[in-house]
Amino acid sequence: MKNIKSSIPEELAGVLKALSGIVREHQFYSGRLEEIEKEKLDLLHYLELDGTAYRDRNKLATQLRHCLLERRRYKDEVELRAPLAAFLALPQNKNLLDKLGKVLGDTRKVEKHHQNRSYYPRILPRPSMASEDSKEAHGENMQSSKKE
Repeated sequence: MKNIKSSIPEELAGVLKALSGIVREHQFYSGRLEEIEKEKLDLLHYLELDGTAYRDRNKLATQLRHCLLERRRYKDEVELRAPLAAFLALPQNKNLLDKLGKVLGDTRKVEKHHQNRSYYPRILPRPSMASEDSKEAHGENMQSSKKE
């Protein structure tokens, strides 16, 4: 067992941040993939329909290759995030991030309570008061024994 101090709020915050980040990233990469697809189609149509010279076709082919490589990167990122994004988009899971946020808030509230708690004795005096009282009593006993 590692440290007694709990890191549940930090871990829960990390999970919440990761889940919401994946949804945002999936949206970003999906949008970027659509833009790259349009760029790819433009380049393919230039090659197909424009009567361009040899040098210009080579430049277009190079642009197309760079476009295809970039498209592959974005497509891979979208595919990696798609299962979790689809899971979070299901009706029964839509409020999962909100519920996890509430759980995180409740957990932090309990943690704060643990940090600020103190005990007020019901019967016994506080140890600091008891030690002062015993010193006073001990001092009086010492003085009374000296008188005798």
